[in-house]
Amino acid sequence: MEKIKLLALDMDGTTLRNDRTISDTDYNAIKKAIDSGIMGIPASGRNRHILPKEIMELDIHYAITKNGSEIYDVKADKVIYHTEVDYSLAAEMMRYLETKNARVSCEHEDQRYFSAHGLMNVEEILRNNHISEDNVIENLGDFLEEKQWGVDKIGVLCYDDETLWEIMDKQKDYLDLNIMRTGQTYVEINPRMASKGYCLKYLANMLGISAENIAAVGDSDNDLIMLCYAGYSFAMTNGSRFARETAKEITLSNEENGVAFAIEKILYRNRQLD
Repeated sequence: MEKIKLLALDMDGTTLRNDRTISDTDYNAIKKAIDSGIMGIPASGRNRHILPKEIMELDIHYAITKNGSEIYDVKADKVIYHTEVDYSLAAEMMRYLETKNARVSCEHEDQRYFSAHGLMNVEEILRNNHISEDNVIENLGDFLEEKQWGVDKIGVLCYDDETLWEIMDKQKDYLDLNIMRTGQTYVEINPRMASKGYCLKYLANMLGISAENIAAVGDSDNDLIMLCYAGYSFAMTNGSRFARETAKEITLSNEENGVAFAIEKILYRNRQLD
């Protein structure tokens, strides 16, 4: 058994409550872990600009973002790892998705673009995502082809289960993509080499930290490789079945300070090894 030196934390559904805020209890536990010498790493599907402000104001050195499409060096203010879906493949997938009963978006160079197809309330989309009307595109597949833009991530909000499972089933046809269910009605599509687990290993190798010195906490299928790689891993009780089966331990839900509960176990373990 090794002391934990690095802690990777998923954000939505794990560190954040359902209203996307962090509890004082979880915040204080994360701060306590960092103050004890553990390196805290946000590991999120979000891009770096919309990571929780409270977390990023802590002593954070690195962040894994966009489901592992990017590693951001917070201290140096630069991207140190990046991968993307080639524009032709992204355009092909987008044209397929634009025929489905779903709301579709993609990310390119920290900008998020929505397909006008499937938007129920354009003004609400613009307001909630802090984007302009120029980021809502009539035919997003054709737009990506014309611009020759690769994308970091495609997001799909499915309006029915049949659509969700049909999109998930496309994985067998698109082996260069990583198609993951990340919520009850949400699918995210990333480059094949994009995963939080791969980025965690990349950072560990760069920092000279072994997997046994790493803990991870997550709730969803996009956390599975990260939970597998970490020597000590926790899934939330609100997590997916696969996350709960993959992690070494189960913690409380994101509404019950599950991150704080996991951190207390990590700190206790470290104290036992002093």
